[in-house]
Amino acid sequence: TISVRAQMTAILRRLNESSISKFSDLFKPEQGATYVVVNFIALLELAKEGLVRIVQPENYGEIEISLKDGLETNEAEMLSNGLETDNENLNKEN
Repeated sequence: TISVRAQMTAILRRLNESSISKFSDLFKPEQGATYVVVNFIALLELAKEGLVRIVQPENYGEIEISLKDGLETNEAEMLSNGLETDNENLNKEN
């Protein structure tokens, strides 16, 4: 199964590796509707928590996702590790 927390971790890790990611690069429609929906919810949750910035520099242009200004790469890595730990704990409970 795929979880929102796991996808939040994956997105944070991706943004740690490259400072900006295109919206379309975060989604792989060939993996199915469930994957796309969970990934989208994970992205919205990261934005709600103030961890990522979502901008569209030009009208009808590509949407760009980046770590929130002031969020250090190490801090984002710690957050993604914390999410991963939460995931492991949830899996143990189920």
